[in-house]
Order: sequence, then structure tokens, then C-alpha cells
Amino acid sequence: MFSVLRTAASRSCPRVLARRTLATVPDVPAAAVDPESDVPDAAPKFRIPTNPNHGLYHFFRRDKNGEYTTIGGTHQEDIVNKGGALGRAWLAPELRLKSFEDLHVLWYVLLRERNLLQTQQYELRRQGLKAAAHFGWRKKDVRKGMARIKYVLNERRLAYQGAVELHNQEITRALDAEVHKALLQDYEATRKETEARKSTKERWTRAEKRARKTAAEKTTPPIPQTVEQPEVLAA
Repeated sequence: MFSVLRTAASRSCPRVLARRTLATVPDVPAAAVDPESDVPDAAPKFRIPTNPNHGLYHFFRRDKNGEYTTIGGTHQEDIVNKGGALGRAWLAPELRLKSFEDLHVLWYVLLRERNLLQTQQYELRRQGLKAAAHFGWRKKDVRKGMARIKYVLNERRLAYQGAVELHNQEITRALDAEVHKALLQDYEATRKETEARKSTKERWTRAEKRARKTAAEKTTPPIPQTVEQPEVLAA
């Protein structure tokens, strides 16, 4: 079945191409074409306007004339950097002084510079040219700066976690102190109540004993007292 479809397609394609070619490209005599004519060629029918400040253009440098270059152009000539000189990588003590917003912006500045260097190096390799000497150490400095930004952010993350842990410990100690205080108050109240009950029970017990003793004394007759007679001695 597939062989039949391939055969039918191979038979029908040349006809379609022939018809399209005959319909779109009419035969024009060679004498009618003037190679030295000053009239420019007609513009494409469907030309789509593009944004000159499109984000993809940030992968290429712009020289002093405002034109994008894929190979040429240096950091000093870049319009975005406004003629800034090449410098060293950012140090961690310098980055610790920056705010989160500054570090965020600096990260993407370094990322753009890394993309530019990578684009230039790829274009040089594609055209079989030798890469510039500063590409290697410049890319190394950019990677160092980005790595140190992540290092500083990790320091802040650990410091924040430590502060949160200390805060939670303080809250826990405060709650423990309140619970201990409440337990002491409950213990004192329970102890006083127990002592009061014990004292009341002892009073009732003593009173009950006295009442029983009194009742027993009233119901028991008195024991008669016997008088001992003196002994008479025989004469």
C-alpha cells in the first residue's frame, strides 16, 4: 500500500511543480532585462518591521556607530558600557556591600557579558578565525563574579536562617517560661487546696473523737470507789 502511495506521489509532484513554475515565473526575454539599470529592485511584498531594540540583539555588541557586530567590537567600544574599561572580577567583600536589587542587576549584566563573549567566540570558530587573547580570562572573570554573587547570596541565606532559628528559640524560651509559671501557679493553688482539705479533715476528726469520748462518758456509770479497811493486829 505504501509503495503505491509513493508511486502516485512521485507521479503527481512533477506536474504540480511544473504548473506552479509556469504560473509564477513567466518567460521574459533576455533583452528586456537591463543589468545596469538605476531602478532599485522592488521591495518584498511582505516585509515585517522589526524592533531595533529587540532583546535578541543583546547577544551582539554595538559599536560607536550603533551597528551590531558579531566578531568585532570590544568592551570599551560597547555603547551599553559607555566606554568602560576592562577590569577585574568582582570581589566578595565588594558584593557584600550591595543590596539585593544591585546584585540582581549585576547578575544579569555579567550574564549579558558572558553571552556576548560566547557569541563572539562561536562566530570566530565558525569562520575559522583565531579567538582574541582576552576572551579566555574575560570569561573567567565573568564566571568568578557570578560565582561570588551566588556565594554572597548563600551567606545571606544562611544568616537569615540563623536569625530565624534564634528568633524561634527566643519564642520557645518565652513560651516555656510562661508554661513553667502557669504550672507553678497551678501547683501552689493545688497545694494550698490540699493543705486546707487536710487541715479541715483533721479538725473534723478531732471534733468527732471528742464527741465520741463525751458520749461514752455520759452513758457509762461511775465505778464505785472501795475504802480499804485497816488491818487489826491480834493481841
